[in-house]
Amino acid sequence: MILNSSKFNSLNKLNYTFRGNFAFTLIELLVVIAIIGILSALIIIGMNSTTQKATIAKAQVFSNSLRNSLMGNLVSEWKFDQVNFPAAGQTPDSWSGGNAGTLYGSGGLQSFPQLQSAASCVSGGCFSFDGTDDFVDCADGDNLDITDAITISAWAYKEGVYVDANTIVGKLETAYWVYVYSSHNIKVWTNIGGASIPRTTSANTFSDNQWHYVVFSYNENGGSNNFNIYIDGVNKYATTLAGKISTNNSDFHIGSSGGSGSYFFTGRIDDVRIFNAAMPTSQIQQMYFVGINKLLAKNQITENEYNNRIADLTNNYAKE
Repeated sequence: MILNSSKFNSLNKLNYTFRGNFAFTLIELLVVIAIIGILSALIIIGMNSTTQKATIAKAQVFSNSLRNSLMGNLVSEWKFDQVNFPAAGQTPDSWSGGNAGTLYGSGGLQSFPQLQSAASCVSGGCFSFDGTDDFVDCADGDNLDITDAITISAWAYKEGVYVDANTIVGKLETAYWVYVYSSHNIKVWTNIGGASIPRTTSANTFSDNQWHYVVFSYNENGGSNNFNIYIDGVNKYATTLAGKISTNNSDFHIGSSGGSGSYFFTGRIDDVRIFNAAMPTSQIQQMYFVGINKLLAKNQITENEYNNRIADLTNNYAKE
């Protein structure tokens, strides 16, 4: 079987767009090649049989191995696959080990964030948060005070009643704070160059009861459009800012802003990562591919939704 001409042209546009926007390193070029290869395979493959799903699983293994070669700028990673490690009431920083998270919460539907089975998560386990007082405190390691270039990524599944702000990660708005807003969109509140203000995607870009891949990146020396917010691999907000990200003595929280209002998250969060670089669009999209392949394999998304997500991504490739 071969790709029809329109899909082939979309992939060619993707390749052309990337070459026009980035000065590729070899690693980044490999990422783009991998994305094109995975896209081609997944468009060609029907998904009704066990054999076909096994083929997708093999693509995931390849994508994960490629991911591991791109982690030179990864500072910390919380996979949320374990609890009570490295100590009671903790979950590990699975990358550096230096920023283990401590689980907090005493009221609401549960006493603290609860480890969920792999069947209801993106990759391995994940934590559910009750929206009352659950959060993970990852302390205030020096390597979390990033000033020049940063990427924060997480998978988030929003449930329950919306409050004004539903925190995914936060180190207060005086540094950086990523949350789902009541307009069903993503806001990132940062203090850059002394200006502490929120920046937001359009309304209704983040839907309830679905897994979404949320990414915020900033590069002080990145030139135009150096501040970006992505949802599901698509750039939903871009602007140009100047200055460094401010630092503070607040702990890095997952599921809470860390401030007096706290703004707790209701739902599930998985695979939180923080990098000391603004990761290229190519890697962000590759990581999203890995995630939706896993969601499909676990029947957390239908084949129709999977195809729609692929179509949305390919359409936005052509626009960038």
